[in-house]
Amino acid sequence: NLELKALQAQINPHFLYNTLDSLYWKATESGNDEIAEDILSLSQLFRLVLNRGNGIVSVQAEAELRPAPKIFKETCRVDWSKGVKEIYDFIRGLSPYPAAWTELYMGGAGKQVMKIYEAEKIFCQHDMQIGEIRTDLKTDFQIAVKDGFINILSLQLAGKKRMHVADFLRGYRTANDNRVE
Repeated sequence: NLELKALQAQINPHFLYNTLDSLYWKATESGNDEIAEDILSLSQLFRLVLNRGNGIVSVQAEAELRPAPKIFKETCRVDWSKGVKEIYDFIRGLSPYPAAWTELYMGGAGKQVMKIYEAEKIFCQHDMQIGEIRTDLKTDFQIAVKDGFINILSLQLAGKKRMHVADFLRGYRTANDNRVE
């Protein structure tokens, strides 16, 4: 009985539930429904053990066991109409995987998907359109939002490797209508 209490004190339920949640979603995504059900059963067993054999679990403990909502590609798309802080937090929250993304329109070259891994926030007033790009073609690649700019530091174009913005800007061609959406 003393050994069980010592083991219960050493197990971090939050870490355990997050690990089981990740395994559950991997099994579900790969079509292994039987394994997913086994993982759910295992999580219920751990919940019972960690609650010292009590069959009744508090609402808070139950909430920790719920799988996180699945992230879809469209939910990772940047909404440039939001504020600097909200966009910056969105990019940080999705980096490095699955990564926030947007569509980069480059004049007559059409649009290209661009993943954003790192950015910095710049709070200021401006008279540019939301999504319009401001760059010095060396180190700054800033996208206008309603209360400032998001300065991209690290990105990846579709079919290319992840790169720092300075490397991207060496090959970037400006046009009057370059923007993101």
